[in-house]
Amino acid sequence: HQPLLASERGRVLAVSSRVPPPAAYPAAKRAVMRALSCEVSPGREGPVLFTDSAGAVLAVVFKLRDRHALGAARWYSLLV
Repeated sequence: HQPLLASERGRVLAVSSRVPPPAAYPAAKRAVMRALSCEVSPGREGPVLFTDSAGAVLAVVFKLRDRHALGAARWYSLLV
């Protein structure tokens, strides 16, 4: 898959893609699972910052109503 958006500023490279590069997949999967299942902010929604051996992750967790989902809502997280 080709990146949808790639930008490089200084020493930071940001890539937007539907599928992460194979080398980044394990760390990305751990961050997503941790953001949605382990780390909790007050009220369950909002920003969460956590670190592990791969680095730091800032996640914003939120839910959207979905009458077809279990519990009538789906949880999402934006990670940086």
